[in-house]
Amino acid sequence: MIRRIASFLGFDPEKPLRKKAAARVLSAMCHVGKCDGIIAAAEVALISDTIQRLTGRSFAPTEIMQMADQTRPNLEPQDYIAFGTGLRAEEKAVMIHGVLSIAISSGRIFPAEYVFVTTLAHGLGMHGTDFRRMLGLAIADMNARGA
Repeated sequence: MIRRIASFLGFDPEKPLRKKAAARVLSAMCHVGKCDGIIAAAEVALISDTIQRLTGRSFAPTEIMQMADQTRPNLEPQDYIAFGTGLRAEEKAVMIHGVLSIAISSGRIFPAEYVFVTTLAHGLGMHGTDFRRMLGLAIADMNARGA
């Protein structure tokens, strides 16, 4: 019973994220990756590595490309809210962490990426302090990769 409650509250960092949550994180990462128009092979590899590291679930490059092809360029405010519907707080944090990791991978955040990331954070109901913490983690990840 205690293990079930701890798992429900998200206290098991060794356990992979739920499939539904990992798929939503991947979708958000594909959206931010496609903000500049296309997702290059290097970006697919980065998304694949990042999603595996953050969620404990792996996706094939073909799955990532299919998901990227399904992204829509002009999202409505309710679309940003829908990214987080049914997700737990720690899953939303993983989503923002992953999205920021992709957005800053070029060394800077482009305007379209900035709009996507900030609107997503707002749609998820994330506070500024949590957002800045996730940005710090994404920068630390980028530095650890040597990018």
